[in-house]
Amino acid sequence: MIEVKNIVKTFDGFRALDSEMREGVIDYLSDLALYEQVRADGEEYILVHAGIANYKPGMKLDDCEPETFMSEPLDLSKRLFKNKTVVVGHVPMTEENGGSGKIYFGNGAVNVNCGVKDGGLLGCLRLEDMKEFYV
Repeated sequence: MIEVKNIVKTFDGFRALDSEMREGVIDYLSDLALYEQVRADGEEYILVHAGIANYKPGMKLDDCEPETFMSEPLDLSKRLFKNKTVVVGHVPMTEENGGSGKIYFGNGAVNVNCGVKDGGLLGCLRLEDMKEFYV
């Protein structure tokens, strides 16, 4: 779930920009992909921010609205794709969320959010060999 205080903080920062800077931010964001499909070391991955809300088998990701990838965190107990791994962030894998503060692997999913926003580590994952890096 998105915290209202973070939205307000972000929006206040955006409003403090001059009109040219705001336009630049909007142009930048409008060019970003909602998801990416990548292949590394023979494996297929789908990279998304939070999850894929209301996913049904056979659903075409290109037909989804932007909110599909940002509104609901991935349910790590459900495997969405038979031959693809979904890589997400959004929800920190901290102890309070049942995680260990490390990258989570399981059930066709990887969560790389290790809670850096709240003082945890920045987790990075190299898909080619699944090597983990923490800063």
